[in-house]
Amino acid sequence: MNKLIIDGLFDYNTALVKGFPSVFDLYENENTSMPGFKKEILKKLPAPELFYVTRSENSLQFMETVREQSDGVPVYLFIPMYDSKNRTQKFDRLQKTIFDKMPISWIEVSTGMICDLMESRKLREKILEKLKNEFGFIEESLQKVQHESGVILAQGKDFVIKTLSTSEEAVEIAETYYEAFYGEELPKDASQLYAQYVLKSEVYEWVIVKKDGRVVACGQLIKGREISSLFSITTRPDYQGQGFASLVVTLLLEIALLNNYKYCVLHATMDGRPIYEKIGFEHRFDIQVIGTRKDFNSVVNKVENWFGIYDIDYKHHHPVQYYGKMIGSALLGVGLTGLLGYSLVKYFK
Repeated sequence: MNKLIIDGLFDYNTALVKGFPSVFDLYENENTSMPGFKKEILKKLPAPELFYVTRSENSLQFMETVREQSDGVPVYLFIPMYDSKNRTQKFDRLQKTIFDKMPISWIEVSTGMICDLMESRKLREKILEKLKNEFGFIEESLQKVQHESGVILAQGKDFVIKTLSTSEEAVEIAETYYEAFYGEELPKDASQLYAQYVLKSEVYEWVIVKKDGRVVACGQLIKGREISSLFSITTRPDYQGQGFASLVVTLLLEIALLNNYKYCVLHATMDGRPIYEKIGFEHRFDIQVIGTRKDFNSVVNKVENWFGIYDIDYKHHHPVQYYGKMIGSALLGVGLTGLLGYSLVKYFK
């Protein structure tokens, strides 16, 4: 089961390269996967982010590729921590290994989750009934998704749920993601990139919600080699709380069932974990997500890393080291201030 969750991340990288064949190459071996900009792409675009995935914290390969690709675009390293008891100690060593090679700009703990699609379907029955009774969803419409773009799956008074069909919608998906996660508008050069996105592929499906003439919520199903997986479940901030995400996820899982997948996997934030548990996903293990950018201020990075700021568990699991460093730094600051004051007094005498 654990292997399948990491397989889902490998499949995501494959889908990204399939979506932008003229932009990305795939660097991959048995243990590691990472997309990278083609060499002829001289300017690295600000989106999408690149995912570096490894099956084990002992298999850190392509580090030079990570360093090269992180010049202008964030690269997120997904590193599974199967042993929760020793996770922090192992991550301390891992963080040092990575930090020796490149600056770390961001760290988060993600959760690897898996869902038995058939067994968990009862948990989604209410949402399915709502889709059928209130929004006109019929299961036969899913058959069209296999071969057609722009299939309307459900429709409310002021919104429609459909599959991706136009380049404009692809750009609006990116705008939705950028607005939800960064609180900013999508950069123009990134808009040009998403306008080139391959709309229909054998390895992914997009379900989108359109309201007020634009995409306001979306989600992607990756149809992998052994497993299906969910990515980019996103709603614009002004449209959150209306239940769009649960409708999108339910429809994507129905598409996965139609494609004869037994399981679906995802990686979720700790805040998102309870939401996915309600519809049948089970937590399996933690994943350390480490963000790096080459242009990050290395001096500031080293100072903050020394205090353990980037490891969210450092203060909790290493209180002696943490407070020892804080007290030592404070004493050093007092000592340097005193020395400076003494030198100034002596100088003016």
